[in-house]
Amino acid sequence: MTFIMENSSKMKKLLVLSSILLVVLSCGEKKNDVVRKDLMKEIRKYIIFCENRADKSKIASETNIYYVKFYSKNNNDIVDIFQNMSYNKKYMDGYINLKENTVFFYNSDTNLVNVKKLNKKALNDLPDENSKEAELGFNPIVWGYIIKNDSLVKIDSE
Repeated sequence: MTFIMENSSKMKKLLVLSSILLVVLSCGEKKNDVVRKDLMKEIRKYIIFCENRADKSKIASETNIYYVKFYSKNNNDIVDIFQNMSYNKKYMDGYINLKENTVFFYNSDTNLVNVKKLNKKALNDLPDENSKEAELGFNPIVWGYIIKNDSLVKIDSE
């Protein structure tokens, strides 16, 4: 009888330790379940491109506001990634923060973006569609992609 009780006690301890280990390991992984991996990779590449461009040319109008905008054109589903001087809080699906950058999503494709998990809190420290910045002329470089066969195909630009 004591043999069974000892094993039972050891099994409980093992179960508790296993549970704790499982929780710790699962918390350690930082999986992005908001934006699909291939789109997130392109967003990060675009941000790096813009930051490098700003560092090299010392562009005064550089911004940390990025748009990811989905739409259809010529029977193609398209996603554009670009910078802007302000964001449009009225039409956004939500946003994510990537370090000091804020990425806003508009008309999101639910296969690429989990809209329910996007941040939607008001951002008082960024210019919105009613700010002076929204009136400025800003001509960003746009990276466009056709969404084809569940993948992103970059659209060649000049």
